[in-house]
Amino acid sequence: MRVPHKNIRPFLPDGTTLLDLAVRMAQACATEADAVVVSTDIPVYRAPIGVTLLPRPSALATAKARIVDEAQRVARLYPDQDPIVLLQPTSPCRSEDLVRSAIAAYRDADSPTAVVTVQETKPGHYVRDGSVYVTSRQTLLEHGDFYGTRTIYLVNPEVCVNIDTEADWVRAQAAYQEVPQYAASR
Repeated sequence: MRVPHKNIRPFLPDGTTLLDLAVRMAQACATEADAVVVSTDIPVYRAPIGVTLLPRPSALATAKARIVDEAQRVARLYPDQDPIVLLQPTSPCRSEDLVRSAIAAYRDADSPTAVVTVQETKPGHYVRDGSVYVTSRQTLLEHGDFYGTRTIYLVNPEVCVNIDTEADWVRAQAAYQEVPQYAASR
């Protein structure tokens, strides 16, 4: 069963939510030139100082809506922002080092590319973990996805849980509490 209101439900004992964790991580990894934008359909969310709150249209906030469509909307509204970095609140188990490594891999590439974090599920088999996406504005707008023609897959060495169900919620809370490097985002 899906977790209702999971992005604003208290995740940590102090009441910190998944959305709070994603915003704090974005702020920790942003430079002065970066815009930190929270796109949400949650009317009660109060963005911290220095963070832009962008209300998400209801058509882009359904269970069937694609996050790439909202990312494209944000990219159009922020034409000077490149790269575009997506930190999904539902994948909270990511360290500042992982996010910075993904951004550095993007910046070190010799052509517009994308960096996507993956988890090794069994030897030699990888799946997207949803914790970090870094892509060029051009790729997002022209290809309609985060990948484009060239993608670097960055293996996430950390425990990662993408929260969809109550069981995922419990696993993610346990994983988050056990890993010291997540403390930077608290």
